[in-house]
Amino acid sequence: MQPAKMQKNGFVAQWKRSIKTKHYYFYLSEDVNFKNIIPSYNGVLTDKNKLKIKNILPNRTYYCRIKVIDEYGQEHLSNTISIHF
Repeated sequence: MQPAKMQKNGFVAQWKRSIKTKHYYFYLSEDVNFKNIIPSYNGVLTDKNKLKIKNILPNRTYYCRIKVIDEYGQEHLSNTISIHF
C-alpha cells in the first residue's frame, strides 16, 4: 500500500499493480488488528489498483490493507498502512 491521497470527504487508497493478479480485496479498519472493520470496506472487490474511500468519520485513524489471490489460489496480504483522516 502507498500513502493515500486525501480528499474532502475521504481519501483514495492506492497500491502497486501485481502482474499475476486480476482482482484485489480492500479492507479498512479502525484498529490495526482489523477486528473493527468498516462494514462497507470489508473485502471490497476491485480490478483497479486504487479505490476511493468516502463517507468516513473525520479526526480518526484508519488502517488499510489489500488481499490478493495469486495464480495458484494462494492469498497474500499487503502491508498495513495507517491514515489519519
